[in-house]
Amino acid sequence: MRVFDRVPSENLDGREMHLILLACSAIIVLAAGLALFMYPIVISQTALTSARTMSAAFIGFCVLSMLLAVYLVDRQATIKRLRRQLGEERRRSSEALKQASANSWKRWRTSVRFKTN
Repeated sequence: MRVFDRVPSENLDGREMHLILLACSAIIVLAAGLALFMYPIVISQTALTSARTMSAAFIGFCVLSMLLAVYLVDRQATIKRLRRQLGEERRRSSEALKQASANSWKRWRTSVRFKTN
Protein backbone atom coordinates (compact mmCIF):
# COMPACT_ATOMS: atom_id res chain seq x y z
CA MET A 1 0.00 0.00 0.00
CA ARG A 2 2.93 2.38 0.34
CA VAL A 3 2.97 2.74 -3.44
CA PHE A 4 -0.41 4.50 -3.32
CA ASP A 5 0.62 6.72 -0.39
CA ARG A 6 3.20 8.59 -2.49
CA VAL A 7 1.02 10.99 -4.45
CA PRO A 8 2.36 14.32 -5.69
CA SER A 9 0.42 17.24 -4.23
CA GLU A 10 -0.40 18.67 -7.66
CA ASN A 11 -2.40 15.50 -8.47
CA LEU A 12 -4.56 15.54 -5.33
CA ASP A 13 -7.48 17.50 -6.79
CA GLY A 14 -7.67 15.27 -9.85
CA ARG A 15 -7.44 12.11 -7.78
CA GLU A 16 -10.14 13.39 -5.44
CA MET A 17 -12.43 14.09 -8.40
CA HIS A 18 -11.78 10.60 -9.76
CA LEU A 19 -12.61 9.14 -6.35
CA ILE A 20 -15.92 10.96 -6.07
CA LEU A 21 -16.86 9.99 -9.63
CA LEU A 22 -16.01 6.37 -8.84
CA ALA A 23 -18.15 6.51 -5.69
CA CYS A 24 -21.09 8.05 -7.54
CA SER A 25 -20.87 5.58 -10.40
CA ALA A 26 -20.66 2.67 -7.93
CA ILE A 27 -23.77 3.94 -6.13
CA ILE A 28 -25.63 4.31 -9.43
CA VAL A 29 -24.61 0.85 -10.66
CA LEU A 30 -25.52 -0.83 -7.38
CA ALA A 31 -28.82 1.04 -7.18
CA ALA A 32 -29.64 0.18 -10.80
CA GLY A 33 -28.82 -3.49 -10.19
CA LEU A 34 -30.97 -3.58 -7.09
CA ALA A 35 -33.76 -1.77 -8.93
CA LEU A 36 -33.61 -4.37 -11.72
CA PHE A 37 -33.95 -7.15 -9.13
CA MET A 38 -36.80 -5.31 -7.41
CA TYR A 39 -38.74 -4.57 -10.59
CA PRO A 40 -40.24 -8.07 -11.11
CA ILE A 41 -41.31 -8.23 -7.48
CA VAL A 42 -42.94 -4.83 -7.66
CA ILE A 43 -44.83 -5.61 -10.85
CA SER A 44 -46.07 -9.05 -9.76
CA GLN A 45 -49.25 -9.11 -7.70
CA THR A 46 -48.84 -10.48 -4.19
CA ALA A 47 -51.45 -10.97 -1.53
CA LEU A 48 -49.26 -9.57 1.26
CA THR A 49 -48.82 -6.05 -0.09
CA SER A 50 -50.69 -3.89 -2.51
CA ALA A 51 -49.22 -3.04 -5.89
CA ARG A 52 -49.43 0.66 -5.10
CA THR A 53 -47.31 0.33 -1.94
CA MET A 54 -44.63 -1.68 -3.72
CA SER A 55 -44.57 0.77 -6.64
CA ALA A 56 -44.18 3.70 -4.25
CA ALA A 57 -41.35 1.92 -2.41
CA PHE A 58 -39.62 1.10 -5.71
CA ILE A 59 -39.88 4.67 -7.02
CA GLY A 60 -38.77 6.03 -3.64
CA PHE A 61 -35.72 3.80 -3.66
CA CYS A 62 -34.75 4.91 -7.17
CA VAL A 63 -35.23 8.59 -6.34
CA LEU A 64 -33.26 8.36 -3.10
CA SER A 65 -30.40 6.59 -4.88
CA MET A 66 -30.21 9.32 -7.49
CA LEU A 67 -30.45 12.06 -4.85
CA LEU A 68 -27.54 10.51 -2.97
CA ALA A 69 -25.35 10.54 -6.08
CA VAL A 70 -26.33 14.15 -6.87
CA TYR A 71 -25.65 15.16 -3.27
CA LEU A 72 -22.14 13.70 -3.42
CA VAL A 73 -21.37 15.55 -6.64
CA ASP A 74 -22.74 18.79 -5.17
CA ARG A 75 -20.63 18.42 -2.02
CA GLN A 76 -17.56 17.80 -4.15
CA ALA A 77 -18.25 20.93 -6.20
CA THR A 78 -18.67 22.93 -2.99
CA ILE A 79 -15.37 21.65 -1.61
CA LYS A 80 -13.61 22.49 -4.87
CA ARG A 81 -15.07 26.03 -4.85
CA LEU A 82 -14.05 26.55 -1.22
CA ARG A 83 -10.52 25.36 -1.93
CA ARG A 84 -10.27 27.78 -4.83
CA GLN A 85 -11.50 30.63 -2.60
CA LEU A 86 -9.03 29.65 0.10
CA GLY A 87 -6.19 29.75 -2.43
CA GLU A 88 -7.26 33.22 -3.56
CA GLU A 89 -7.43 34.40 0.05
CA ARG A 90 -3.96 33.04 0.73
CA ARG A 91 -2.60 34.77 -2.36
CA ARG A 92 -4.18 38.09 -1.35
CA SER A 93 -2.92 37.70 2.20
CA SER A 94 0.59 37.01 0.96
CA GLU A 95 0.52 40.06 -1.29
CA ALA A 96 -0.77 42.25 1.55
CA LEU A 97 1.97 40.94 3.85
CA LYS A 98 4.64 41.69 1.25
CA GLN A 99 3.27 45.20 0.75
CA ALA A 100 3.13 45.84 4.50
CA SER A 101 6.67 44.55 4.90
CA ALA A 102 7.93 46.80 2.10
CA ASN A 103 6.16 49.82 3.61
CA SER A 104 7.57 49.02 7.04
CA TRP A 105 11.07 48.71 5.59
CA LYS A 106 10.74 52.08 3.83
CA ARG A 107 9.56 53.78 7.04
CA TRP A 108 12.39 52.23 9.02
CA ARG A 109 14.99 53.41 6.47
CA THR A 110 13.49 56.90 6.51
CA SER A 111 13.55 57.08 10.30
CA VAL A 112 17.17 55.84 10.41
CA ARG A 113 18.22 58.61 7.97
CA PHE A 114 16.64 61.27 10.13
CA LYS A 115 18.36 59.99 13.27
CA THR A 116 21.81 59.99 11.63
CA ASN A 117 21.48 63.59 10.35
